[in-house]
Formats: sequence, C-alpha cells, structure tokens
Amino acid sequence: MTVLVVKVTDKSGTILLNNTAINFSDGKLHELFEKCVFTKKLNLSIDSVIEVRMRESISAPFVTAENTEMDVTEILQTLGCKCMEYIIDRNVLSPSYNQVDLAASCSIANPTTGMSNTVNAFSVLMHKSLSLPQKPKLNHEKKLTGPQRLQSDLIDWMSSKGYGWTQDSLDTGEFVVKTLRNTLWYIDHAHHKFKEQACPVPKVFCKFSGYNDFKKIHHKTPVITSEKLNEFSLDLTKALSFPSMSLTRHKQLSADLELLLDCICKYKKRLDKDNQRHKESYQRGSSPKRSLESNTSLEYMAPGSELNEKYTRLQDDLNSLKNYQYMDLDSYTPDDRLKRRQYLKNLTLQVPVMLYRMAYGGSVGTLNFIWKVPEQDTQERTTQNALNVNKINADLPKFSTRSMRRDFICRYAKHANISKSLLRRMYFELTGCENTSDSYEQGCIDERISILLNSDDPDLLLDYRSLNGKDIDTKFGVFFEETGKFFDEQLLQVNERRHGEELYLPMAISVEDLRDRISARVPEGTPIPSSETLRLQFQPSSSFQKSALKYSGRFNVKFRVQTRLARVSHIDARYAATAFKYLKSFCVANREITNFICLDDKAIVPVGEPGIPISTGVRGHNKVLTPAEGPRLVSTDHDFHVNGIVPSVTFVSKIPRHFNDSFFKGKIFVTTKDKIFQPSSPYRHATEVTRILRDHYSENGVDLENPILCIMTDGGPDHRVTFETVKLSLVQLFIGLNLDMLVALRTAPNHSWMNPAERCMSILNLALQHVALARKEMDERFEIAIKHKTTLGAIRNLANVKQGFKDAYMESIDDTIELVNSRFERMKLKDEPLKVYTGVSDEDIKAGLEVVNQVVHCNANTEMSTADLRKVKELQTFLKVHGKSSHYMFQLKKCTTCDYCTVLQPPRVPDFEDLSFLPDPVPGEDGQYLDFFEVYGQETNDDHRPSATPANPQSEADHQNREMFRSQKVRDVVLCGECSKPRCIYSNKKLTTEQEELLRRIKEEGYFTCGASLVPADHNGLEMVVKEAITCLSEVETNYFTASLRHYLPPICIHCGSAEDLLDDSDPYMHTLYEQFSVVRPICSNCRNSGKDTKTWGKKFVSKKARHSTTT
Repeated sequence: MTVLVVKVTDKSGTILLNNTAINFSDGKLHELFEKCVFTKKLNLSIDSVIEVRMRESISAPFVTAENTEMDVTEILQTLGCKCMEYIIDRNVLSPSYNQVDLAASCSIANPTTGMSNTVNAFSVLMHKSLSLPQKPKLNHEKKLTGPQRLQSDLIDWMSSKGYGWTQDSLDTGEFVVKTLRNTLWYIDHAHHKFKEQACPVPKVFCKFSGYNDFKKIHHKTPVITSEKLNEFSLDLTKALSFPSMSLTRHKQLSADLELLLDCICKYKKRLDKDNQRHKESYQRGSSPKRSLESNTSLEYMAPGSELNEKYTRLQDDLNSLKNYQYMDLDSYTPDDRLKRRQYLKNLTLQVPVMLYRMAYGGSVGTLNFIWKVPEQDTQERTTQNALNVNKINADLPKFSTRSMRRDFICRYAKHANISKSLLRRMYFELTGCENTSDSYEQGCIDERISILLNSDDPDLLLDYRSLNGKDIDTKFGVFFEETGKFFDEQLLQVNERRHGEELYLPMAISVEDLRDRISARVPEGTPIPSSETLRLQFQPSSSFQKSALKYSGRFNVKFRVQTRLARVSHIDARYAATAFKYLKSFCVANREITNFICLDDKAIVPVGEPGIPISTGVRGHNKVLTPAEGPRLVSTDHDFHVNGIVPSVTFVSKIPRHFNDSFFKGKIFVTTKDKIFQPSSPYRHATEVTRILRDHYSENGVDLENPILCIMTDGGPDHRVTFETVKLSLVQLFIGLNLDMLVALRTAPNHSWMNPAERCMSILNLALQHVALARKEMDERFEIAIKHKTTLGAIRNLANVKQGFKDAYMESIDDTIELVNSRFERMKLKDEPLKVYTGVSDEDIKAGLEVVNQVVHCNANTEMSTADLRKVKELQTFLKVHGKSSHYMFQLKKCTTCDYCTVLQPPRVPDFEDLSFLPDPVPGEDGQYLDFFEVYGQETNDDHRPSATPANPQSEADHQNREMFRSQKVRDVVLCGECSKPRCIYSNKKLTTEQEELLRRIKEEGYFTCGASLVPADHNGLEMVVKEAITCLSEVETNYFTASLRHYLPPICIHCGSAEDLLDDSDPYMHTLYEQFSVVRPICSNCRNSGKDTKTWGKKFVSKKARHSTTT
C-alpha cells in the first residue's frame, strides 16, 4: 500500500487540511479526496474541488491534473508524484456561482512561487452546471409563509452540504426539495409524538421544526393520518429512485432521506395497527372491549422509610383523611404520559395504602383511586376494600360501541315514529352509558335535544322539515297546481348514461323556460312566483347537503345544470390571444364603421334511423329538470351514427366602447343543415353569412351597412386562413358585401373557447339536452340501399348511382331539422331571441362564387383544391394586391389601382388612406407584446410566432410508448389539420372494427393537429397513438415510407407532405443520389428550390474500378 501526502486548501489560500500522510492503494483522485475528508471528518464534497496539483516532493514544482478521474497508480508510475494538493471553492454549488470563468490547462507551476497560475476547466464546467431550485419569492406583504420559509432553509442547508443538480435534472431537484418540505411541514408539530412511539425523526432534520405555528394563527392541532403518511412515503420513495440521488455528491442526502422514510413508515404502521384495533374493539364489537371484570386491579402498597418530595402533597392530603376514605389519584399525577407512568411506578408513601385502577384505554386512559388502610391484614380491611371498590364502580363511566347504539336505533326506528336523535338520547338514558357522538354535527344535535327535553315542553320537539310541501301560504296555489298538471302531461324520454345508474329525463329546458310555459297556461292575473321560489319546490339534488333543508319537495323533480369545459395548451396561445386583443382594439377604434362577427360550427347533432331515435349527446351532467322517479329507457345512445345535423352559429357582436369590455352582446343566428349532403365548407359558410348580413345589416339588401367586416373563427378546416379555399371564400364575402376591408382571425389550435361564438353553444345545449332524434322513413328501396352504408362517402356515392335518393333523403330529415330549429327559436341571449335558418342550396353557393369570377376574371369553382387555386394566376394576383396573409390572420383591403376598387366600387371609408392592415403581434424589449397603437400602421409579419421556430418538444407519452413506434406497428395515417402532413398511427395490434370506425370519424372531423394526442386520455381507443413530440415544422416520419404502407399511400415530399411536383429519377439531383444511396426519400420541386435537401440512407459501396469505368 502506497503512502501519499495530501493537502487541502481553498482558493484564497486558507489551509483546511495540512500535509497529511494517507495509506492509499488503487483508485482515482476523487476517491483519494473522499477517503481523506472522511477520515478527517471534514464537511467537504468532491464537487467543490476546482483544481488538483501534484508534485514529487515538498520542494518540487507542481503539475496540474486534467480531472479527478485520473488514476493515482498511473500518476505514481509515470510522474512519481506522491504529494497531492486539492484546491476547493466552498461556494461552487451556490446559486451565485454562475459567473465563474476560469481558463484551464496542464502546465508546470512557477518554481519560485510554488503555486500554479491555472485551474482545471473540466471541474469548473462541471460545477458551474450544478444548481439548486430557486428560493420562494416574497409575497405582497414582503413575507414568506411557513412552508416557504421551510423550503428556503432546506435549500440553504443543501447548499452548505454541497448538494446540487444539473440543468437537465433540475426538475428532479425541485421534486426532492418539495417532497422533503411537504413531509417535514406535515410532521413539524409531532416530533415528540414520533419520539414517544420509538420512531424518532432523524437528527439532521430535527432542526427543521417550529415552522407550523398553528396556535399563533388560531388553528386546531393538525391530525397525523395514515393516508397522508402513505402519500409522503410514496413521494420519498420516488425521490430516492431518481438516478441523480445515487451520485456520490448525494450519497449522504439519500441516506438521510432513507432514515426519514423509515421513520414515516414505522409511524404509519403503528397508526394502522391502532386504527384496526380501535375499529374492531370500539366500533364493530357487540360489547365494550374493557370491562370491570377484566380491566381493574387492586394493589396493596406497603409504607416506605423515605418520602420523595414529589409525593409530599399527596401524603399530606391522605393524612387528613380517615382510613378507607378514597380519593382520586389522577389529580396529583403529571399530565405527561411517560412521567405519569413513572410517578405511579415509583409511588411510595409513609402510610399503607390501597391503589385501585381501571384501564379504559383510548382517550380516557386509566383511572386511579387511592385510600389509606391499616397495616395489619384483617377481615375488616378486606371487607372495607370491597365496599370501596363497589362504590367506585358505581360511579365509573360506562361506554358503548357504535355497533351497540346502531343496533338499538335500527331495531326501534322501524316501529316507532321517532327521530333517530331522540332514540339515541333514549339509549343513553336507559343504559346509563356516557353520551358520546360520532361526529361534531351529531354532538350539536344531541346538545339541542338535551336542552329541549330539559325544558319539559313537548311542543318544542318539532322538526320543521315536516312542514315542507304543505300549503302554509296558498298565494301561488293556482300556479303550482298547473305546474303539477304540466309534469303529469309530459311524454318523458330517457337519456340513459352508460357509466352510471342514474337516469336523466327531460322536463323543461330551464327553470325560466318552465316558468314562462306555466305562466302561459294559467289565467291572466294569477300570481307568478320567482324562478328561485319555483326551483325550491323541487327535490334537492343531494339530500345530504345543508341546502336540502331549503327545498319543499312539492314536485318529484330535480333541477340540474350542465357544465363542461376542457382546455389544452398550445405554444401559440399567447400570440393568438394578443392578435385577438389587437382585433378588438381595431374594432373599438372603428366601431362606427365596423361589424364584428364570430363563426363556429356546433358539434354534429346525431340523428337516428327511422324508429330508432338517438340521444343528442347533450347531457345534464350536473343540473336539469328531471323527475326523481318515472319511466325507463325509450331512446338509444351510442357513439356510431351516420345521419346528423350541423348547426352553424353566426354571432354578430355589439362592439363596446373599450376593448376590455365584454364583446358577448349582440344577436345569434343559427343555420342548421344536413351533415351528409350539406356539409360545412368555406363557400357554404360565406354564402350563409352573406345571406344573414344582407337580411339584417344591409340598407339596400346587397352591401353591408358598414364597410369594414372583422371575423373571428376557431380555425377549423372550414376557417383555416392558410388554405386557398378559405381565402377564396373570404374574397367572396369581400366582393359580395362591397367591403373596404375584411379581417379574418382564428384562434390557436385547441383554443376555440376563446372564440365568443363558443359561448353561444351552451345556449344551444339547453335546447338539445335530453332530446332523441330520428329521421323519417324513406321509400323501401331507398331504405334497403342505405341500410349497410356506414360512411358519408358511401352515402354520397349512392346518391350518384340511385336517381331520386338525394331528394328522398333530404325530405326524410327535413322534419327533424324543423324540430331542432323550433327548439332553438325558444332560446334567448339577454332577452334577444335566436334567429334560425336552414342551409343554402348548391345553386346559391355557385352563384356567389360566380360574382368573384366576374370581378377577378378567373374560372374558380367549388371543386378546386388548394393546390389548384394556387395555379390560378388571376386569383393569386388579386390576393397579392389586395391581401395580407399570415398563419393566424388573413386580410383584404381595397387598393388604389384596379378598376374594381377605383371605378366599380370605390372605398366608402372617409379617411381610407389612413386605414391600415391589422398588425401582427410584435414583442418589445422586455419580451411582452407591444400595445396595439404602438404597432398599428407599421409593416409587420408573423416571424415572432412561437411555432415558427423549430422545436423538439419532449413528451412523456412518447417515452411511455417508445416500444410501439416501430415500422411494423404502423396501422394508418391521419392528416394534420394545420399543415396537412400525414402522421403515422401506431398500435400493438391490428385495429378493431370499433377503432377503425373511431379513426374514420377523427379523419372526417379534421381537428387533429401535430403534437396533440389522437384520442383523449379517458377514451377506450387509447391503444391507438401518434407521436406527440412533433410540430407542424417537423418532417414526415420515416415510418410513413415503410413497405406495409407503400401499397396504398402515395409518395409525398418528406418536408411539406405534398404529393405534387415530386422530383423523379430523371432529375440530375435525384439521379446522383440514387447512384450513391440505396434509399432516397421523395422531395418536391418547391422544397428543393427553397434550398432543402432530401433525406438519404444506406450509402452504396462503389469500387474504384467501377468509379473509373463510370468516369471514362
């Protein structure tokens, strides 16, 4: 074993460990340092070492080590260095150690100074990357709460110990710190309890106490529960399982956490054991666990020679009593349990006494009685002791178990018309047991019952709930009588919930609607109650809540209100919200000449086959008018349907005077149409909006009364402003309404809730809740033809081959559409009734588009795709001159050059020259987006859009499904609704029929976007997954080009996903790559012209001879 000389100093030159001889065998420099500080009991970590210097002898020059991973044996063999000096930085792990910038090199120190002028960069860079979670910030009162002070002190403690995490694992550090903080905070007040139960808190954590001063804030003592301790033990176990906790620098921290975990687990086991024993003894038992026969003791205690000072008062009181006169000993014992036990164990008095004990256990504990007796054991002493025991037993409290009380109450409650509170009082008086309560509320009731019984007035014992439903006041008698008749007349239809036993039956849309309908039935002048008074005549939603006392229960009906909200975050959410703020500011600034509308399609309303009505799917999840008892299922409710109605909402907002005021004031227009033959499209929306605005907001029936129109949509496939079809539909609006300017803005993906039109859907839901719909039966030959058609495309193809089928189908569903419209007409927004329309015809759509063709001088039609429209030069020229396009916004404005804008339809805005395009959000120097008026009038673009920057997001779901992302498990693809790139769908097994049907519906809806999950987390189709760690800027997955998909999926560009203008083998660029690589992915001419390269794989081996022959 080699003897080495070790010295430790800090960077200021202070010696922490002078030259010390250490026996060391094979190992590395960091192991030598750890052995040295461990032997000398120094509180230092290897992470604090910033430089290691070596030399052969005390007078020799130093050589700097490259890092602490160098082997000591090799250093001795090659350099002969036996003297090691470690230079440390005590603050290297503190958060302030972020500005260290040291150069490092391996050099020989100046022999005159004996010190090196360089430090090792490897160690410095490693230590610079270590940090701790940030301390909590002060609140508005410049104070830290108790948990925040505890967390701050824990971080300081960890910093002093040299603990820390890299930036990549800083989340782990935050979890460890918060878990430790939560655990210590929870047991802060109970350190002494843990110690009493032989589960002491580790010494290292004992100093972290006194933070939870519950008495100071007038809170009751916190209760330690087994459930919470189990949560903390699981969190500590998780914290210890992180790889960073097994590192050398965290070895001691892991050991301390294991001790704390062991302490928590031991105390939890004791609680579980006590709870189980208590349940078996005091709750489930048919008799008390403790009895006078088995839990009492009588002991003779002989006099002692000396009297301890702590028994002086007891001795004096006993001397003043006669023999056999007993007294309560507990008034002399200490309050502390352990001290009380020692007091009784060492009890010795100067006179002989008898000690009688009754051990109740639990919160009562053990009762102790003592009396003085003669020293001689005589028959009289035995007799008097027995008399004393009988007297004491007669005065001892008696207890009963919950099971005993419950059996008594349940037995007699069936035969006596008496409340359970009175029966409970009777039990205690008849048995002589102590009056104990199972809960605080029960104790309050028992106390009131006792007061009422002691008052000796039986009339006071009246339960006022018994008056509920009785006609104490007959003012609204006529109205309530008519309401009861209305309920009896209803044809009740059930919407059965598949995942529960409760049934919901529709009685009325709302309380206000019920009140209006009954008011129309009663004679004029009949007193009408308020909506709240009417609601309180129903059954309470929950009879266990205190609010149930307010209900009379006159009608066997419950009131329920639907609420449903789900939001998903997106990287562009703040950017799109700022753009919406700009739009509102623009509307307010030009409110006299601007119309602001919001468009959105409601979810498809399912329609069943003839004779098989299907529930609309709008369920009163929390509140609606429903009978408490009644008929059972009369309608089906399932996820797969073909027929449907599409309600399209056009909300015309009344622009407020300030952009922060509410824009949800105005009129709602609903257009309902058939899902199959009148599907939503950009052109259909444009035609429907034109019809609505001309009917209600036009003076001549053609032009919009205001020359500026602003539109807000949710960015669905029919409103995505990056699609050429949507741009053409907006041109149709621009020309058809003679607008000077049109602004179309959409929300960020999955943020349709920001669209004011989305708020209108809750009103439509009131009309659709608990409704089952079915279309009318067609001719038999048409019904046979449609029977096995399960997709929209199949039914549409059927209309092409069967003459008259389309007209017959539209006729069969017209009555259903009228029924839905009639319910929509009953709805109001701020006392403004909804206006309803039916869908426009295909001829009206073509006529609206024909006007665009005449102005733009092109030949566009509804069958053209985005790619086709990009090739229409006249349209693209019109868009370039009049439009401005970005990812979330599309705008049109009249120009000053073309004939249409200068001659045919000149601008109507007075100061048209001052009118500018709506700016894109622009961030300021502080990272916050600038105000609207700071950027209005400037040339902007969407370069500041967060999603425009390529990102590589991390996904926990992708990590869990990593074994599934293989080419053999690709089952299908789905197109992104934003970028139209196909994304692979993975599944461990072949897709079932239900999964294929679900996937078909997802494709039809077109709402999938890159980075989102394919199905919700709680859906039963979760076996189908897509990669979530991708964005719309990500390339097409390599698995798309796998052999299993190649036979039915077309080749597409790996960059943009386009199947058009792909480069073939004849292209020189592709020809060269095919000669060099075995696999070359497709690329389109547009991406190639923009400077992008395709992806290749498998470079071919070409011999020199072959290359020479090719060259020649």
